[in-house]
Amino acid sequence: MLHVTRHCAMELGKDVIAVDSEGLVCAFQLKTGDLNKSKWRDIYSQIQELLESTVIHPSIPSTSDYQSYLVINGKIEEEAQIAIDASNRNWVSRGFRPLKTIVGSQLEKWASDLGTSLWPTEIREMKDVLELFLNDGLSLFPKEKYARIIQTMLPYNYTKNNKKPSMAARNRATSSASLLTSIVLSNFSKNENFVAEFEAWTIYLSYVFSIVDRWSTSQQSYSNEINIAKTAIEHALINLVDEIRERKHFVEGDASVDAPYYRIRITWVIGILSAFGIKRRIESQKDDELDNTIKTFVLDHITEMVIWGESAIPSYLSVFWYLKKIGKYTSANHFLYGVINSIVVGHSNEEKYIANPYYQAIDLIPYMLDDQLAEVCPLPYRVSTKPFEDNSKGISYTLESLLDIIVRENWRLHFKVIWPSASRIMSRKFRYKKTWHYYWWRCGEEGQEVVTLRHPTQSWQKLRKDTSDVSGNILPKSMKESPYYVLYHLLVFPHRISPSVIRWLDHQIRGV
Repeated sequence: MLHVTRHCAMELGKDVIAVDSEGLVCAFQLKTGDLNKSKWRDIYSQIQELLESTVIHPSIPSTSDYQSYLVINGKIEEEAQIAIDASNRNWVSRGFRPLKTIVGSQLEKWASDLGTSLWPTEIREMKDVLELFLNDGLSLFPKEKYARIIQTMLPYNYTKNNKKPSMAARNRATSSASLLTSIVLSNFSKNENFVAEFEAWTIYLSYVFSIVDRWSTSQQSYSNEINIAKTAIEHALINLVDEIRERKHFVEGDASVDAPYYRIRITWVIGILSAFGIKRRIESQKDDELDNTIKTFVLDHITEMVIWGESAIPSYLSVFWYLKKIGKYTSANHFLYGVINSIVVGHSNEEKYIANPYYQAIDLIPYMLDDQLAEVCPLPYRVSTKPFEDNSKGISYTLESLLDIIVRENWRLHFKVIWPSASRIMSRKFRYKKTWHYYWWRCGEEGQEVVTLRHPTQSWQKLRKDTSDVSGNILPKSMKESPYYVLYHLLVFPHRISPSVIRWLDHQIRGV
């Protein structure tokens, strides 16, 4: 069996590019149905291009020596096989490798041999896979559902013989999860939903890292899977920037209907692009048209952002750090202080609420619409079907992280103004049973939530000392190797925000 370890869409007659277990580049052309002599003649020009054109992809060195495959899910009839043999003799005489074929019966056998390591088998997970695959690709990507599927596919437990899952089994599982990611994203990719692609591949990468750290292996052992994800994330972000450059406005459909969604969408996009801009500056890339597009978009639309709940805070932090990176220091400071004030007011005012980060924007839109209706309509019209219920009133998951930045910035006067109200709001954080649980969307009972309240009369020196710890001790090993990825992770997993992580990120991004 061919051990494919890398795959990605291509042109020039190549549907899939792969690298096998021996390091040989392989190019695949995929066809459906049986192959007879007539159909071979029809596709011959594509096969010729498959064999004779150079493999071109940023993740693979340019090479003229690669193996070509024709994959069909049916069978090859005898006359077609004779034609393929004749063509192969011609290609070999000209210095090319012969075309190899893979037919449906081989695919079925490989799938059977791999068994449960190829695909989730529980009914609930299969139902979720089908729902993702059949999604129209125009809506929000269902992150929690996808994360649950991936988590069930990967081997975190010891075998029945109390042994670690073999390296081969772990590699098969992560490769299968990569394949599944491509499949469930098909309609999202077809509809150029680049935010969905960014989110899905970020989740996948997080779970690959979880396997790396769970079994204390090196990232090199999963370099192909990690490179696939990072390349896909990079392409999604570049495509998102290109889309923004080409669009004249960012309203979707009827402007009057889109209004409540517009600001949420702008907040998402600004947060993601700010993180991408930070990454490019961390890597010391020179400003180009892409960077200028990001900068212009962020500065032009920053006033349109909205805090729908604490799950929006990573987007705001991303913008804060990006403003610092491009030299907008005063704007960044005012921006962050405004965010802190909004959270304090949200938790202090009995008539208001600010939802905890486990609530996504889609969960809160009905209540946001209710608030807008209450301002313009005296009658008790409501979009929501039940009252908003959140036991986090007066308990914030994000305020302590933001206050730590103020202290690290040495904004003593600003802190003095906000502290009397902020000190009455308790801080909630999650304590992980295992460090690598940080990668998971939900940990279940593998950890506990801790609620604390800072002493209202702490000295400034004590606060400065407390916030000087930038060890990021709750972050797992693989996460720390890519600071910009930690920010990507928080944008997609907003409930994983914590003071320890934010202080570490603040130090990594700004060096303070």
